[in-house]
Amino acid sequence: MAEPGRQQGTVETDFLNGQIVRAAQQIGKQAPINAGSLGLSRMAANRERPGKYTPAQLLDLLGLS
Repeated sequence: MAEPGRQQGTVETDFLNGQIVRAAQQIGKQAPINAGSLGLSRMAANRERPGKYTPAQLLDLLGLS
């Protein structure tokens, strides 16, 4: 049986993806998947439950569909 999400309100990946996006911008590049991940990781900050999006929706949100 799967455990429910931690629902802590913070995630380390939010910080790390933000750092990657800023580093890419500093050298004139983009990190679109990391930028998209920032929005998705905000789900933890909003204490949303896992499973809100289907895999297809997640791919679309990350620009990978």
